[in-house]
Amino acid sequence: MEMCMKMWAGIYKEILSGHMDVVRYLVLLMVTMAAAADDYKRYKISNRIIIGGLILSAMVCIAEMYMMYVVSKNGVDITYGGYKGYKDFKLALAIELESQKFINHSVDFSTPFYQSENYYEIINDISSLYKETINIVQAQLNINHLERISQLIINSQRIFIFAIGDSRITAMTFINKLMKINIYPILATENYEEIAMAYNMTPHDCAFFMTYNGTNNQFKTCAQILKRKNIPMITITANKNSRLVDYSDICIVIPDMENDYKIGTFYSQISFQFILTVLYSFIYKYDYMHHHQHKKNLDFYIKK
Repeated sequence: MEMCMKMWAGIYKEILSGHMDVVRYLVLLMVTMAAAADDYKRYKISNRIIIGGLILSAMVCIAEMYMMYVVSKNGVDITYGGYKGYKDFKLALAIELESQKFINHSVDFSTPFYQSENYYEIINDISSLYKETINIVQAQLNINHLERISQLIINSQRIFIFAIGDSRITAMTFINKLMKINIYPILATENYEEIAMAYNMTPHDCAFFMTYNGTNNQFKTCAQILKRKNIPMITITANKNSRLVDYSDICIVIPDMENDYKIGTFYSQISFQFILTVLYSFIYKYDYMHHHQHKKNLDFYIKK
């Protein structure tokens, strides 16, 4: 009873303050309760579900008004999860609930969206694609393999990266990160450079293959050369039957989720990017303070 008295006192105060939201809630509450009472008299048992819904709506109105009263009385500036106020929070919540309707929990990694979809649905499709891809790949990762790869990259005199197509672009992002902590991998950019690189490598170097389908014949030739020379090899692929898997000292095999026809190389490159980012983080952690200071000094000159 005391809470109700406080609530109505707060409502009266809000009305006097010119906060018409409260007036609107009050009117809605009165109409809702009147409708519920009328329905109960007219339909009794047969319409209890509707009546229950109306009463629930009324309770929501009461809760909203009481919250406004508490804020008004105590002068509290409530930031609902970082929002300026309850109205902003409620708006954001409505948008979030609307977006949840379009989330596709069954991801098609080759065709994640269709022409018939609206832009809102496509955004959620791609969001689901990223989340599901990372979840799938993370479940396959072996910490011991990641540590061994990181140590091999750190301890090798030279790191030669073998990647073509979209995987080469992803590899370049990885190389860019490593360069900033004073590690300089070598990536072939012209035809047949891979074979020349493989032939000129020594056991103090390491070879890193990034190939989703693992069927490139030139890579196979390179791997044969490297195997004969006892060069350490790392491979990331989605083809567990690739000869590169047999030749490699350490191999990360991810599930093959893409079809031959696909809108884009979404899954494959998100997977590779995630794995390479994890590897970079492992390498960075190995000598964290040194890398941190080195990168801080570098950033100073870059920003000048």
